[in-house]
Amino acid sequence: IIMLKLDPVTHDYIIDNFSYAFVENDLVDVEQRLKVKLLTNRGEWFFDQTYGIPYYEDVFVVSPKKDDIDDIFKIAISQERGVEAITSYSSSFNSSTRKFTIDAKIKKTGGGIIPISLSL
Repeated sequence: IIMLKLDPVTHDYIIDNFSYAFVENDLVDVEQRLKVKLLTNRGEWFFDQTYGIPYYEDVFVVSPKKDDIDDIFKIAISQERGVEAITSYSSSFNSSTRKFTIDAKIKKTGGGIIPISLSL
């Protein structure tokens, strides 16, 4: 499968000289798929209503439990194709800004480490 490359900040397709850029290696492929999955609200993608994170059901709730949210993200990461293991995972929640941050390192099947950082 050939994937179009997304800008890591804006998540828009990268177009250079009226041509799309394509993902050039397996590490970028897995990293990009993970970010797309983790930033997609479950039910948002009409082809697969189970794809993504249940943000409105389990994350954006009154008095969320950080451990429960961490479990949701860890399960989603570990189930993605090409992920062998989560080698490190940390998260923080700032209650005054209501910002949840995840920093993780993922071991790709076949070797290689993928850093993942998200702020929600």
